[in-house]
Amino acid sequence: MNYPMIENADEKLREICTEGINTKYKGDLKNTARLRLDQELAIVERQGSASGYLTVINALRAADAEAEEIFFCGCMASSVLSYAAGLSCIDPLTADPKLYSEFHFGLHGEYPPAFELRVTKEHHDRLVSYFENYSGPEKITKRVDEFGTVIGVYIGEVGEKDPHDSFRITVAEGRNGFASADELIEKEILDACDPKTDAEYVKCFGMSLSTGTWTDNAEELLRDGTAPLKDLIADREDVYEFLMDHGVDREKAFEITEYVRRGRPQGMPPCRNRWKDGMLETMRAAGIPEWYIRSCEKVKYLFPRAHVLAYYRRYVRKAR
Repeated sequence: MNYPMIENADEKLREICTEGINTKYKGDLKNTARLRLDQELAIVERQGSASGYLTVINALRAADAEAEEIFFCGCMASSVLSYAAGLSCIDPLTADPKLYSEFHFGLHGEYPPAFELRVTKEHHDRLVSYFENYSGPEKITKRVDEFGTVIGVYIGEVGEKDPHDSFRITVAEGRNGFASADELIEKEILDACDPKTDAEYVKCFGMSLSTGTWTDNAEELLRDGTAPLKDLIADREDVYEFLMDHGVDREKAFEITEYVRRGRPQGMPPCRNRWKDGMLETMRAAGIPEWYIRSCEKVKYLFPRAHVLAYYRRYVRKAR
């Protein structure tokens, strides 16, 4: 993927993030954050994606957008880098439930960053204005919806075969892009689960946002007493944690999780063969219950936990 040309991008991004670490962390947690940041920045350097982060940071600063006023779809908030750089208000080191940076970067840094912003109308207009007056040498191509509203920009040349391989920033606003949390949580799920803790609320939000997790799945498991709320599948990290807690090694757990979260065990396209060779054997050898395997097979799509947490934080702020 080709990113905008920013001189000394890696050094500039490190400087921004280091300042954020020093401001936001103290004591032993600061040392943990520094170690994790070093690991993440090493991945960014290998990817060559630092200028992509800087482009987004510069745009948000120009739009005077604080981390509390925006959020990114996907797994952006799973990284310490995002928190330190002011791209997220969620600290992945203290989040409850836990977040894992591998869902943002991939186990080996194979996932390029996806910059899919959700903002207020005011900040959307400012960001559009910023890119209309973009001072970089790269070509800017706008994406618009059916109403002519700018919903994203490509920076640089857009690939002819697959535009998604080009560097892009997606910006959505308004009711559809920045929906209130109340519109995203099903009251039926709250009533049935009766959440008491933040982690339990996040679980409920995850089952509302993901597809194939509640109806005819977690709903029945909870009602029949087959499984407690904490073990139900609501987001992709739930599968990852459950597998590793049963002794499945990290790489295999990640592979199975990514397979389940796309609905592949259901035979969803492009896979027609349900489980890949070895996956069921791995899970059964680790003692994964059959009810859990069947629950995985009913999943059509799992939301990233970081995205779920972003919606839950809005729910809490509104409630206050």
